[in-house]
Amino acid sequence: MITVADTGQRTRGQGGWEMTRICFEDVTRHFSGAAEPAVASVDLDVADGEAVALVGPPGAGKTTLLRLAAGLEAPDHGRVLLDGRPGPRDGVEVVLLFQNYAMYPHLSVRDNIATSLRGRVTTEQVAADVDDVVGLLGLGELVRRTASSLSTSERMRVALARSLVRRPGVLLMDEPLANLEPGVRTELRERLVAARHAYPATTLFATEDLAEAAAVADRVLRVEGGRLSPLP
Repeated sequence: MITVADTGQRTRGQGGWEMTRICFEDVTRHFSGAAEPAVASVDLDVADGEAVALVGPPGAGKTTLLRLAAGLEAPDHGRVLLDGRPGPRDGVEVVLLFQNYAMYPHLSVRDNIATSLRGRVTTEQVAADVDDVVGLLGLGELVRRTASSLSTSERMRVALARSLVRRPGVLLMDEPLANLEPGVRTELRERLVAARHAYPATTLFATEDLAEAAAVADRVLRVEGGRLSPLP
């Protein structure tokens, strides 16, 4: 996971969540030396709090779309807007969760989750927020263990918790379940669905698995050759 925007000290009301609309306007990204653009003439409007799944094979353009939304790539043509303005920008926190679940191996699970909050909200709020996400994702038995001792599925849950605890306006997930065994993947897919309701960030979710996409997202789009299309 990387955090794209750090908005500094936050204040929010009980249960408050600042969500963000994402708009791609005729966006094209063509990497140097490539025969075809990675993303071609994409128009996409993701409403506040909506989850959109991007389904397609490797190389279809899913990751590039996420990186464009995060501001890690700039379009060669068109615009990516967060709440009507080019992003990333102050006031909109964007979190991108990769497959590798990067974290601090020497820190406990609790400290890994809490690190991104410290200095940004009160100590009491840090504790409360971490407790909430630990309970939701079933991490109670892991909080004292170090990250280096975790299994792949446990690392995924901790990485997701660390993403959600910041209450981002935009959550971008790049095939977060791809490295998991089928049975574990199904269980964590159910936890993702529960997390979506409890932590309603505007979400783009990339996956090759259509059933997974349909379970997690409000809307599913096919990505092929850098272009979006609705499912038949």
